[in-house]
Amino acid sequence: MQYTKYNDYFEWPRMPGEDLILINDMYLQLLDTQWQSLQEIRQGQTKQLEFLLGFARNNAAYFANMASNFDMQKARNFADLWKQVPITSIQQIAQSGNTMILQNMPEKHGKKLPLELISTVHPPVKIVVSQYWMAIRNA
Repeated sequence: MQYTKYNDYFEWPRMPGEDLILINDMYLQLLDTQWQSLQEIRQGQTKQLEFLLGFARNNAAYFANMASNFDMQKARNFADLWKQVPITSIQQIAQSGNTMILQNMPEKHGKKLPLELISTVHPPVKIVVSQYWMAIRNA
C-alpha cells in the first residue's frame, strides 16, 4: 500500500500514550513555573519534598526509619533541607529487603513494574517501580 500524505499512515486523531502524557504534564509544569521568583520555586519544591518524605515515611518502613531524624524546621535554607536526605547506595537497596517497597503506591502512578538495578560491583538488585517513574526515567 502506498501513502500519499503523512497523515494517511496514522489514525486520526493521534493520541499519545500514557508515558507521553506524563512527560507533557511535566513540560507544562515547567512552563507554568518559568516566570516564578526563586523564592516561589523554593517554596514549591519544599512543599513537594515535605509531601514526598511524608508519603514515604508513612508507607515504607525503611523511609520511616531514615526520616526519623529528618527535621524540616532545622533547615536554615533550601540547601540544608536536601543535605538531610541521604544518598542511597545500591548496596543499601539490596540489604533493605522489602522495607523500601511502598505499601500504598498512588493509583495515578500506574501499574507496578519489576526492574533490576545492575551495577559492575554488585549482583543485580530486583526492585518495583511505577509506570510514572518509568516515564520520568525515559523522558
